Parts: sequence; structure tokens; C-alpha cells
Amino acid sequence: MSVDPDSTIDLSNAYHITRMPNLAYMASAGYPFTTYADLSRSAMVLPDHPNGTIISAYLDLMGFMGATTWYPVSGLDIVSADHVNDVADRNLIVLSTLSDSGEVSSLLSNSSYQISDGRLHMGIRSTLRGVWNIFQDPMAAINNTHPTEVETTLSGGVGAMVEAESPLSSGKTVLALLSADGQGLDNLVQILGQRKNQAKIQGDLVLAHGDDLTSYRSSPVYTVGTLPMWLMPDWYMHNHPVRVIVVGLFGCLLIVAVLVRALLRHALFRRRQLQEERQKS
Repeated sequence: MSVDPDSTIDLSNAYHITRMPNLAYMASAGYPFTTYADLSRSAMVLPDHPNGTIISAYLDLMGFMGATTWYPVSGLDIVSADHVNDVADRNLIVLSTLSDSGEVSSLLSNSSYQISDGRLHMGIRSTLRGVWNIFQDPMAAINNTHPTEVETTLSGGVGAMVEAESPLSSGKTVLALLSADGQGLDNLVQILGQRKNQAKIQGDLVLAHGDDLTSYRSSPVYTVGTLPMWLMPDWYMHNHPVRVIVVGLFGCLLIVAVLVRALLRHALFRRRQLQEERQKS
């Protein structure tokens, strides 16, 4: 028995849903931009006058996307920050140096990071604390920890990869690749194609200096995708032990209430039977 070489698997009716931001999906599969293999539901935001470094980083990034999907990147729109509203309904990829980032800083308004005065300001969440976090969703637990202020100029070949929900359209994603110099941008794109670095790329922010990667998670979580109603309880409960426990306790109380009521009715019925037997005797 063998599989015909021209056989295909149709996954078009499969359900897709996940919580974002999560740069691990970008590193492993180019998600969510590769949802359409030709990137036809995505757009690239470049400076008005991109230099050779940014153009080189753009071409390398598109090479990474094409290698991921095995399909040419033919549906991607390229716009400047002034025309970003024309592609408001798409996932956005931003390539910029910090000196040109003022025009695109508003696209990160839903993240915990801001760009101002040529610097990236971050509110980093500290380490998980408390036994209560054991019962929470891992992403929610991290999201509820206390912030520590950090900022960087991203100079000297350091680059930042930031992911957040688009302020232009709910459920859409903005991915920003930022650095103060071309070396940092080039390094960001190169590490995406290196399997040895994929496990280090997580969360909503990655700082890269050569092969030294540091990942953080601080921005609000949002959901991408849809499910039919009959699958929503499973999605709502997974990774939420407290919710499962609460629903289980409620179910037990409901069963106990039904059993108690049934026993009381049975006892009342038996009492009436005994009274009738006594009256007859």
C-alpha cells in the first residue's frame, strides 16, 4: 500500500484559533502572515525613502516567508506610514530604524512598548510570583505580574522584534522589526531563518544582539481565529484549571440538589403510603 504522489490533504474546513501575541508562531511558521501563502492578507510598512539596508532586510524577510510557505510572496501590499489606513484590515509588518520610527510608533499603541526620542521604552513583567499563578492560564499569569521599567536605544547591532494587536482592526497583528542601525535589522531577519534560535523566540518582544536573544511578554493578549459554538467550552476551559474546578463544583452541587430533591420526594411518598396503611388498619 502506498500514497499516490499527486494526493492532497484538504484542511480548508479546519478550525483555527490561538492567543496572540506569540512570536514563536512567527519564527516557526511566519504566522499570522502566512495564513494566506501569498501573504495577500498582509501589508508591509516601509519608510517613505527606504535605504539599501531596509530594502535588503525586506527582501530577506520575504525570502523567509516564501521558504516557509513554499509559495511566492505575490499578494503583499507595500505602503508607507502615511497610507497605512488603506490596509487597515490587514496584518502589518513594519521595518524601520528608530530614527524613522516616529511615523509608525502609533501602530504599537496596543502594546506595552512605546517609541519616543529614538528609544524603545518597555514595561517588562517581572518573574511569576505566588501559588495562585499555578491555577491560571500561563499567558494570563505572566500578564498579571508587576512591571519593571526598562528602555534601550537598540544601538550597536541590537534589534527588537515587537508583536501586538493592530490598533486599526481588532484581531489583526502588527509585527515591528526595529533597530537603530542596519546591522540590527539584518540580524533580526537572519535569526528567523536559523532553527537553533527558534526556541528562544517567544512572547511579544525579542531583543537580539548577535545570537544572544532575550524574550519578554508584557502586552495584552488577544484572540485570532474563530470556533463554532460547540467547541467554545473546550477553548474556554483549556489551560484554566480554576475554571474546570469551578464548573466541576457547580456540577456536583447541581447533582446533589437533584438527588436531595428526589430523595425528599421519595420519602414524602413513602410517608403517605405508611399513613394510608395505618388508616386502613
